[in-house]
Amino acid sequence: MTVQRICANNYPGIQKPKAGRKEVLSSTSKRCVARISQVTDAENVPQIWQRLREETGIDVSHDTINCALKEVGLKASYKPKKPRLLPKHIKAHKEFAERYKNWTEDDWRRVIWSDKTTVERFGAHGRQWIWRKPGALLRERDIQKKVKFGGGSVMIWGCMGMQGVGYSCRIEGSMTTDLYFGILEDELLKTLKYYKIKRKDIIFQQDNASIHTSPRVTKWLENHKIEVLQ
Repeated sequence: MTVQRICANNYPGIQKPKAGRKEVLSSTSKRCVARISQVTDAENVPQIWQRLREETGIDVSHDTINCALKEVGLKASYKPKKPRLLPKHIKAHKEFAERYKNWTEDDWRRVIWSDKTTVERFGAHGRQWIWRKPGALLRERDIQKKVKFGGGSVMIWGCMGMQGVGYSCRIEGSMTTDLYFGILEDELLKTLKYYKIKRKDIIFQQDNASIHTSPRVTKWLENHKIEVLQ
């Protein structure tokens, strides 16, 4: 403190030494850590540490790697689950974009969208988030309730268009070709009748499930003069 006071009185412009322990990683090493995490196949801190030691010979703790990643603006996050895309899927996606890139708003207004989904009776599969003070006692609203064996679910099929929501139905058991025929004959045609839409004026969207693309279903759509979105 005496030395610092003398320096402050006689040399006010002198640069004070940085407090704390000297950083283990230099700015260049930190950029190397960031590059490894973003460019290579190293996904987590132990893998980044291993790759850094192999490439540069630098051996630091996992905490140091973690801090370096945070300093460059990176943040640990969960991997979202998405369908696996094979080369044929990527090709099909590109062809879809090329096929419909020049469609106008009026073209998209013709589409009747359809899909089936599962509704959980208690909550949902994903995480639910809430804001609360750290260490505070859990309240009733802070808990995501669940029951043993999931509590059951309900599968439904539904459709919608620019005119509004269409008819829906509950699916008992698994979807079969005969059941899908019934849905098309009942819910789909009822939706068109309700909104007074002619079959020739719509483009029906369905996913590429084997039931939807079966020869029988394809023939039914052709006989009813219903165009299908590719």
